[in-house]
Amino acid sequence: DMTFAKDAVLARNRTLDATLSSQWLHGAIAKNLKADIEMVLRPTEPNFSKYRGYTFNDETVSFRSNPEMIFEGSLSEKGSVEITHTFTPLEKGPALLRADFNLRVFEPSGSFSIGRASTKVYPFRTLIGIKPPESDNDRYGTWLNRDQMHTFNVVSVDGEGNPIGRRELEYEIYQIRWRWWWEKSRENLSNYFERENVRRIASGKVTTRSNGENAIQLKLPENADGGRYLIRVKDPSGNHSSSTVVYFNWGSRNNTSTS
Repeated sequence: DMTFAKDAVLARNRTLDATLSSQWLHGAIAKNLKADIEMVLRPTEPNFSKYRGYTFNDETVSFRSNPEMIFEGSLSEKGSVEITHTFTPLEKGPALLRADFNLRVFEPSGSFSIGRASTKVYPFRTLIGIKPPESDNDRYGTWLNRDQMHTFNVVSVDGEGNPIGRRELEYEIYQIRWRWWWEKSRENLSNYFERENVRRIASGKVTTRSNGENAIQLKLPENADGGRYLIRVKDPSGNHSSSTVVYFNWGSRNNTSTS
């Protein structure tokens, strides 16, 4: 069994404190047995009840983790051992990682029992979220009117979902070629951004207010086509970023879009 000192690992200390313990099936303490712990990190999306509809991950950023052995040793006379692991800072990556642990405790015969545990890891002190406007629906799908101004809400929070105000953020608007959408099953958006000469159509800055919130007002330039667009927001001082993909129609519409 593996128990954690805290519910999550936060970026302000990046340290995991846990206890690995084991006992025999009949209840006796399994003392002085060899044990090891392997860890794999997997990206996931934060779920803050106050910020429903926001995304805190960036589709243009890829993250890969190889299995890492974070402990090899022996249990104590009491059948347990304290585990401490410090996570390496990330230059870029997801807002939230799930740390999955594979636990093994070895019997004197060489056989071993297996256990599993997991916890949350927030790699960044400040998380940036973005929420797209509601789209119109018609028989052709879901879209935003390219002739109107639209509001994209942004927020800056810590790993516990508390607002962090006065953050100067940078945003960029990219047009995504249709070819990628037809080939989406074979490559993800991060690969597309790494390989393709993507077209940036706009950029700017926005500073969150004291409550951690603000908004980007976006209207496509007159020479911009309809289609798929990616809106990306980054905290340059903290390195975290998030993005959302929306679809703009190809021509003027008589009905209005809700923003």
